[in-house]
Amino acid sequence: MKGTKDHVVVEGGGLPLGLAISGAEVHDQQVALATLDSIRVPRPHGGRPRRRPRGLAADKGYDGQAVRQGLRQRRIRASIPERRYAHRRKRGRKPLSDVVLSGGRWVVERSHAWFASFRRLRVRDEKTSVMHQAFQTVAAMFMCLRRLLSPLPVTS
Repeated sequence: MKGTKDHVVVEGGGLPLGLAISGAEVHDQQVALATLDSIRVPRPHGGRPRRRPRGLAADKGYDGQAVRQGLRQRRIRASIPERRYAHRRKRGRKPLSDVVLSGGRWVVERSHAWFASFRRLRVRDEKTSVMHQAFQTVAAMFMCLRRLLSPLPVTS
């Protein structure tokens, strides 16, 4: 299969924190931890950038022992729904699913739609993955600038 798949980690409002790309045939679980490792959020008063989110919501494609173990090692609270395996018996304790985290997966889909609004990312003309990732980064910067320059909602 030809093509690429874009992986993105977003914050609660939909702004991208980490980006990664992979081949279209690569399973999401194989790139999940590498995508998390791409997070670097600067702290407001200096110091080392924040590299670990407090919580993570993902879809069923990321339900795997290696991903869950990697998240546990990084001390990241995860909400990943279980896949339904009809052919095997479940043993051990059931993974916890955080209701507060699981309600926000639509934010990632909205962020993918924001990335798709950039023609250069929607129709890939670049031959190298480095150039595609560079355009992803530029699109992420534009998304952050839009958020910074948008007027704040009036509250009464």
